[in-house]
Amino acid sequence: MQDLKCHNGTLTNGVSKSPSEPILTAAIKGPTKNVNEGNDATFHCIVHSSLPANITWFYNGKPLMNDSRHRYFPCNIFFQLRIVSSKDAGNYSCVVNSALGKTTASSRLSVIRK
Repeated sequence: MQDLKCHNGTLTNGVSKSPSEPILTAAIKGPTKNVNEGNDATFHCIVHSSLPANITWFYNGKPLMNDSRHRYFPCNIFFQLRIVSSKDAGNYSCVVNSALGKTTASSRLSVIRK
């Protein structure tokens, strides 16, 4: 399997045909994050896909928007939550969609109060 690359907002493996053994998996680096209040939290969605894939991030089951506190990096592989407060504690998930279906990985954020 080749490394995935970001191309026009989609993760691709650079292969023009489907492989003989389809692959679609996701994991988040660090199933639990403990972050001090006021610091930033960064989540990394690790994707293995034999076909092009897209990532969407969720907080407690609700889609996250791109705004001043929520920062996304190319292809949404990395998501940064800026200036964490106690109300940000909860479950963060990356949902990976491709022609093979969808898979989800989650991480729990705990905020340490000052």
